[in-house]
Amino acid sequence: MKKFAWTMICLASAIVGLPCAAQSYFESDYEWLKSKHHVRYLLKISDRYRDVMDVAQLVNWRADNDRRVSNREWQPIFDVNYPLRSEWPTENERATKRQERWATNILGFQLIEFRPDGLVKTANKTAMPLRIHDSMYRRNTRSPVLVAEPGLPGDFWYFVGTWFYGFPGDKGSEFEPAICDLNDESLRYSVPAFLKIKDPIAWVAKRGGKIGCREWAYQLKRPASLLGEGGSSPDINGRCKSGAEPGPRSDGRMTCPGLVQYEESDWQPYIDVTTRHGNNEPRIGEVLGWASFDHAVRPVIGQHGKHWICFHECPDGERPGVIENIGLWAARRGWPSPENHRVPFFPDSEVGPTAEDWDD
Repeated sequence: MKKFAWTMICLASAIVGLPCAAQSYFESDYEWLKSKHHVRYLLKISDRYRDVMDVAQLVNWRADNDRRVSNREWQPIFDVNYPLRSEWPTENERATKRQERWATNILGFQLIEFRPDGLVKTANKTAMPLRIHDSMYRRNTRSPVLVAEPGLPGDFWYFVGTWFYGFPGDKGSEFEPAICDLNDESLRYSVPAFLKIKDPIAWVAKRGGKIGCREWAYQLKRPASLLGEGGSSPDINGRCKSGAEPGPRSDGRMTCPGLVQYEESDWQPYIDVTTRHGNNEPRIGEVLGWASFDHAVRPVIGQHGKHWICFHECPDGERPGVIENIGLWAARRGWPSPENHRVPFFPDSEVGPTAEDWDD
């Protein structure tokens, strides 16, 4: 009975981010690293978000029983958005339909936004402010974590993922840095041989989706504008503010010189999280994405069945939610339609390091 009472008290404390007496932690878990990146936001998307929440709550419940304040799950302390809630079947429909179909309708996402100093702006259920730090946490990789202020030993902190900085041999530079979660690390990019999967990529496409942390980072590094870095359009008189002469792009339009000039094929005005594989219906799987204050603002979109959804940084002040007509939505901004857009997939079997790379 005493153990039950203690657990309930600590569970209530954990929800609001207050430490409970006699908590278990290692002081080395509170050695923060200076962040290499100023994270502007984190965005978690999953087509089975109820499962994501159930697992996260279970992990934190076990942490409460172990009196552990470190390495907790962050999802339960933030609200979840369900953009297709109107599509959820009724109780009667759920009883007559396959459970698999019901599960795929639980598309959800969670957004965490930050100030330039690392403090969390997004409303949450903790009593103390949260700040993002980097930690090694007894691993060989740098990991972003959310830490309750002031970040001293005994304060709650929440594991987010791990930073990916490419492979040995200078491979993977086109899709790093990325913040990867355990789904990316364990099964998306390297399917274990003992599972005996005949077509690993098809299996990944159906399971967690082909858009993970690497595919997100690949899109994040592509130009959001055709003007190029530092480029701009001439004024109404056809002059550049710098005094330089405008020059023609490949499409014939004029632009003022920038540090880099891009072609139409390089253009990435949005981040697309749609998994497309063969003749299968387009879907959104599970992905953890991010952007820094140095990255261009661009919408995050995806197609799930017949629905197109904007998740974050939607243009012209639009609220996140269903996009009624994706062709019109893109055309209004002069953007290429994402309806046939395919993002490259970067599994270890195709882009991973060789034995020689590891030796180097």
